[in-house]
Amino acid sequence: MFYNTTAPGIILLLNRHKPEERKGQFILINTSAYFVKEKPKNVLTDEGIAVIAEVYRSWETREKLSKVINLDDLRASDFNISPSQFVEINSKVQHRPINEILIDLAVARAERENADIELDKVLSKLGLSKEE
Repeated sequence: MFYNTTAPGIILLLNRHKPEERKGQFILINTSAYFVKEKPKNVLTDEGIAVIAEVYRSWETREKLSKVINLDDLRASDFNISPSQFVEINSKVQHRPINEILIDLAVARAERENADIELDKVLSKLGLSKEE
């Protein structure tokens, strides 16, 4: 499909004449499971082409394949239309809030500092230092 890139290819279709019930909606389709690696480019399989056409015609959200979103969804994603933003192809990864991570790092730092103090005491009793 696209030469010399590992970036995902995105095909954007714009339709000013879509049915009224679809106005203000967008369908994002992640077809990363439907290509084969060939040299010098990847090739979308016939099955992939059929799946894309079918889900586009049916205009529906399908797990691990497509997601119908609206303008509010796009705003929330800072207008990032990459299908991987909305269509999970792997198990959902839970990310911890950054403030929890920072607290854990501070605790680990304090524990390390305490361990260093204790090590210095032991080395001192033995007449040694870390530099030796």
